Formats: sequence, structure tokens, C-alpha cells
Amino acid sequence: MTNFNFGRCAITSTAVALIAGCGGSQPPIRTSVGAGASDTYANHHTFHYTGKKQVFSVPASVTNIKVIAIGGDGAPNYGRAGYGGRVSAVIPVTPYEDLWVFVGGNAYEAKGGFNGGGHGGTVFSSAGYGGGGASDVREDRDGLSNRILVAAAVAV
Repeated sequence: MTNFNFGRCAITSTAVALIAGCGGSQPPIRTSVGAGASDTYANHHTFHYTGKKQVFSVPASVTNIKVIAIGGDGAPNYGRAGYGGRVSAVIPVTPYEDLWVFVGGNAYEAKGGFNGGGHGGTVFSSAGYGGGGASDVREDRDGLSNRILVAAAVAV
């Protein structure tokens, strides 16, 4: 099996991918997968936050990939941050097909994270905090309607 990881940190001849939200120049974010996760899979690929779409070409003879995706974190509000959701699935694929990978960004103060994180508004003269961006995999094309897996992101 090939493993495919997004963002926070893995793809396996079934593939595994880990997609995890990470915000630009922010410090590394926590992960429930663990630092040595990529070592557990014979074949893997990890996608990190870049602020743009990334492409994964399915290797020859791979018909399934295991994906672990983690959404971006919401901006801290009164010392509490909203952590991105985590989703994993085994997805049927065709050898040599391209999948589009979007790794969600963390929110920063009122600014929402890359890939759909909402910006914080103003309520009663108080600024709201932004939501994290979603991490997702898309098949056939890179449009929203082509999403086959999504890890939500949150705001506090």
C-alpha cells in the first residue's frame, strides 16, 4: 500500500498521504500522527503547507491510497486555539492519474487560513479571529466540486 500524507506531515503501493494545515512562517504545528509517522510506511509522500495547490501523480501499479488529512488551526482567542480536524480514508485511484492536494493554512489573528478559512469580523467593537483553512484532495480537476476528501478547519 502506498501512503500519502498532507501538511503536518505521509503516501504508501496502496499510497498514504498526510495533509496537514500549517501556516506560512508560523512555527510547526502539533500532529496526532507523530514525528516518526512517515517511517511506518514503506512508500509515502508528505505534503506541507505551501499556500497553493500541489499535484500528486499516482505511481504505476497503485490502485488505492491511504490519505490522512489535517485541517488548518483557527487563530487563538483568549489563549485557546481551534485545532483543525483530522480525516483518514482509503481512496481507489488509477495508476498515473493526477490528484490535486490543497493543504489548509492556519489562521493568524483576524486573517483566515489558506483554502477557505474565514476572516474574523467585528462585533460590538471587538475583532473576531480567523478560521483555519481546509485540507483536501481533488480528483479529475482542481475545482471545489472535485473534492473527494476534506479535513475541516475550525475557529474558536
